[in-house]
Amino acid sequence: MRPAEVGVDPRALDQPVLAVLRGAALLHYDHAGAAPLQAGDELIYVATSLNP
Repeated sequence: MRPAEVGVDPRALDQPVLAVLRGAALLHYDHAGAAPLQAGDELIYVATSLNP
């Protein structure tokens, strides 16, 4: 996660976030505890590959 994303709602990011990994907890992107993003959070998101 980039420092600029701290404090942001995961639903507001450019890539579609599926979940937030916070410590040992896996939070669905729209779980009330997933926002705002915190330093140290890891994001699970959907991205396309430029290499086939």
